[in-house]
Amino acid sequence: MHHAARTVRLSPVSFYKLKSLRLDVEVDEELMQVMILLLKSSPNLEVLKLWSDENDGGWSENWQMCDPDESIVCLESHLKSIQLTGFKYEENEIELLRFFLKNARVLEKLTIVWESYAHKSEEAAEEVLKLPRTRCFGIPRYQAQEENKTS
Repeated sequence: MHHAARTVRLSPVSFYKLKSLRLDVEVDEELMQVMILLLKSSPNLEVLKLWSDENDGGWSENWQMCDPDESIVCLESHLKSIQLTGFKYEENEIELLRFFLKNARVLEKLTIVWESYAHKSEEAAEEVLKLPRTRCFGIPRYQAQEENKTS
C-alpha cells in the first residue's frame, strides 16, 4: 500500500472528469491516506461510495485524517453525496464520518448502511447526529446491511 500511496502522491495526474467513485476500503490509516490523495486528485467528484471491509489497521495515536490547512477541492465545492456501506460503528469509522461532516461543504446527502448489527445501528445513528457539521443538510439516512444488498 505504501507503493500505491507514493505513486499517487508523486503523480501529477488529476481525474478532472471523474464524477463518481466507489472504493472498497479498510478504514485504517494507510488506506485513508490513499483515499485523501484520490480526493485531492479528483476536483470534480460529486458522489463517493465507500464499502468498508474488515478494519485491522487502526490509527496511530497522532495521525489525523487530513491537515486542516490543506485544501481538497471536491470537498469544498462538488461532493454532494456520500454513501458509507458496511460500517460497524468502530472509532476509526466515526473519525472518518467526523472528517466528512467537517470538510464536505456542499454535501446534500449522507447515507450510512450499517453492517447488520441492528442493535448498534440505533446507537451509532444517535452518535452521528451529534457530530459537528459545516453545513446543515437533511438528516442522514441509515439502514441495516441486509435491507440494501444491491447498490
